[in-house]
Amino acid sequence: MMVRKLLIVLSGLAVFAIASPVVANATQPDPDHKVTICHRTNAVTNPYRIITVDEAAVDGEGGADHVGVHTGPLVVTEGEAQFFKDQGIKWGDIVPPFYADGSPRPEGSATLNWDIEGQEIFELGCKLPVETTPSPTPTPEPPVVCPEGTDNAGEEIPEGETVESFCNDDEPSPSEPPSPSPSQPPIGNPNPPTKTDTPVAGPLPVTGPREDLIFHLGLAFLGLLVLAAAAFRVASWAKTRGN
Repeated sequence: MMVRKLLIVLSGLAVFAIASPVVANATQPDPDHKVTICHRTNAVTNPYRIITVDEAAVDGEGGADHVGVHTGPLVVTEGEAQFFKDQGIKWGDIVPPFYADGSPRPEGSATLNWDIEGQEIFELGCKLPVETTPSPTPTPEPPVVCPEGTDNAGEEIPEGETVESFCNDDEPSPSEPPSPSPSQPPIGNPNPPTKTDTPVAGPLPVTGPREDLIFHLGLAFLGLLVLAAAAFRVASWAKTRGN
């Protein structure tokens, strides 16, 4: 009986000796080493909330802390959170590699979802980035061209012009001269005489080369008569002076 009790005591001492190093090596709570993390929630519209925990809660030792239990993918949109929730998948925490005061944690410290997108969410205070809808690219309107059957068919109509002002030439084509419009003969005298009270003179004499010659001969004959009369008077005067 005494041997059995002795064996039980020795077994208890052996278990205590084996467990003591494990407990000694586990990270103990340190009030000076706090770590701020983005803790997952179950809300689609707010999938993370910011909390500050002791370093022992994120060191990954023992497997019962945030790094060991709150694993899972990162969600960056509400649509992703809704998809994972519908599939029964829990997303994970975001754990940074530094303390709450900004000082770095020891090299090799456990982190979680600390990629570019996780860092962006952490910097936003554990809020999702605002989703922006890109503005639709306006579709340029096709150019307006002259329709078929016009002089400038297929050509683009400049701004400020219309189909009527640009597509048809104002001047006729040289190969197609305009046909003259038929003229009608005038009916009656286009310039009827105006009635006046002035008596109408007789017909004016019609002159020509022959009439001009007769006129000049008459003038020459008249001149000779004047000269003859003058010579006669001079001779009479000279005769009177001689007597």
